[in-house]
Amino acid sequence: MPLIAQRILRGLTPFVDPYMTPAQRLRPEKIILGVQSGHRPSNKPPVRIFLGSERKQFRAERTFIWSVEKYRDPSRIYEIHLLKGLKGYISGFWITGFTNYRFAIPYFSDYQGRAIYNDVDQVWLTDPAELFDRDMGGAGFLSINDQDSSVMLIDCKRMAGVWSRENVLRTTRKRIEARARAAGLWGPMEGKYNARDAEYVPGESACVHFTTLHTQPWRPFPDWFVYHRNPTGSLWFDLENEANREGFFAVSALRPSSAWPDAALALSSRPDGPELTRLLGALDDGLERVPKRRISGLLERIPDADLSWVLNRLFRTSEQLEIELHEPLLVRRNAQRRPLHYWIEQLRLASRMNPDTRWRLVRTVGLRRRVLSGGPLPDGPIVVLHDRDPATRAEAEAVASALAVHGGRTLQSIAHSGSGLFARLHARSTRHSEAVDEAAILVAAGAKAVRSARRIATRSERPPALVLVGRDAGPVPEH
Repeated sequence: MPLIAQRILRGLTPFVDPYMTPAQRLRPEKIILGVQSGHRPSNKPPVRIFLGSERKQFRAERTFIWSVEKYRDPSRIYEIHLLKGLKGYISGFWITGFTNYRFAIPYFSDYQGRAIYNDVDQVWLTDPAELFDRDMGGAGFLSINDQDSSVMLIDCKRMAGVWSRENVLRTTRKRIEARARAAGLWGPMEGKYNARDAEYVPGESACVHFTTLHTQPWRPFPDWFVYHRNPTGSLWFDLENEANREGFFAVSALRPSSAWPDAALALSSRPDGPELTRLLGALDDGLERVPKRRISGLLERIPDADLSWVLNRLFRTSEQLEIELHEPLLVRRNAQRRPLHYWIEQLRLASRMNPDTRWRLVRTVGLRRRVLSGGPLPDGPIVVLHDRDPATRAEAEAVASALAVHGGRTLQSIAHSGSGLFARLHARSTRHSEAVDEAAILVAAGAKAVRSARRIATRSERPPALVLVGRDAGPVPEH
């Protein structure tokens, strides 16, 4: 199905598939990057950036903000306004979750001063103030061409008559852009401020735009695209890895989101409220790393903006973390559900920043239960599950043997017995069942063996790491 059709379908059926960010805010969330310690405050106005974003782009959002933090003037204030989840907009037919929000920037700025607009799939490689402070030559907005609004410098006062909130609510994107062109308000901007994919030139490009959706390095929509390698992808990963090493969160325990006080108040009324209040407090002094922590009914109530730092705190203070999630099948105003891939990416981020923590997630949606796990592999053997074909068996056992030698684990090989009643009885035999249950790594080759391995990993209380070998391996499992 074409991307635009998928987007529209999801936008029109949020009660079934909660892909889009819930529209709960009247104004954008504002993140302030203040004057850094040891620097005299600048007398220049704050650099105001509006970032078009959505729930599934949380990794890109964090990396974008880190790029601003890395290259900004430390003596100046930078304001980053997150354009996502805003009420009152008919967004079901938008290609992204933030398509038309950008044209409401003059309204959100009270029709005063300047603002930069960026899409979330971009990073800065120079100080954004260079663009913010430049001469606009009397134009109402600057962009690389009069039909590309993915990076803009906007004079909010000049654009007031064309990009008012009323116009944005009632008009399509093309008409909004055409109205500005007809009024002669557009002005050109150098291409270095919106270097799209192959246009990136090391040492020259100021802002890089990963605009080709199926090559975005962080792969936010794996169920929509078959992703390909991006030649510039290492640039993005270098920035994300720097943010990880620095422990950077734009929203944190010291600077939580505007929704956090209400969430914290609700959590404090739970039986374990005092413990959670201490664990998730602004100061983490004196928090000990416990051998095992079990969390139930907590993360569902954490606002999207705070989820990353909350998970990081839980991982950092736990050697082993068990999480239970209970989410509704149908989404309602006060009963939200996040996509599975969103949870997986959040947990992977926390795991990358805390690689010594073992974690296990049990997620229940309606009657469906899913178990995922990660972190250091537990003790246990490597089990090879294969069919009767000698070639596939040899291939799987070669991979498993190399893993066993490298990790110092024992190795056991099990033949998959095909289909039918005999096969089901064979698969349930005590010897084979115990071997699979104890496996830390499950290597599978052959179509039927691969399907069995996937079922085992999905249903197991202690999911093994999967290594699927050969042409029948299929797509990479989400976990």
